[in-house]
Amino acid sequence: MLIRELMPRLCPEVVRWRKYVDGDLKVAIIGFGKMGLLHGAILNLLIPGAVRAVVDRSLLLTFGASRLVKYVKFYRDVDRMLREVEPDIVYVTTPTSSYYPIVKRAST
Repeated sequence: MLIRELMPRLCPEVVRWRKYVDGDLKVAIIGFGKMGLLHGAILNLLIPGAVRAVVDRSLLLTFGASRLVKYVKFYRDVDRMLREVEPDIVYVTTPTSSYYPIVKRAST
């Protein structure tokens, strides 16, 4: 509640931007390490429920996180997530050496 009250004063540009988002924005995060967690948390503060899918290679991480976070679908395969979720925005938070193949797949 405090964030929603402070947001107009701290970040008026975010408040203006939110009026263009109709609540049906689908965001996917590929890579759920430190940066993936950080981006996911920030996105859910700004637009609650926007993060719809997370992809990570780690079975332990996806299994554990899927038990804690019920409103997000967790995947281990990028192509399957892209087919099922059809996200509007994809955050790639993997090591930089893996960006190109991931972005190439997501853009087609």
